[in-house]
Amino acid sequence: MPRFLVTVNRPIIPTFILVSRPEEEEGKRRLMRVEESRCLVNCNFVRVLKEKSEKEKTRRKEREEAALNDRKEESDMV
Repeated sequence: MPRFLVTVNRPIIPTFILVSRPEEEEGKRRLMRVEESRCLVNCNFVRVLKEKSEKEKTRRKEREEAALNDRKEESDMV
């Protein structure tokens, strides 16, 4: 499997990453979505980023549900 150079753009959990083969010229980098490149890039870093974003989604959902439950409890008291 060919090795790829991965340059990650900010923010820390990127939607896009720059992928280029080391033997290619600088100008031939290709912008790819993380989901597309996950199978191409032999790099745990991309997998870790994906897991982080999924954890963040579940945390956000839990926070929203907790806030909703708090509102329900407040309305029940009144």
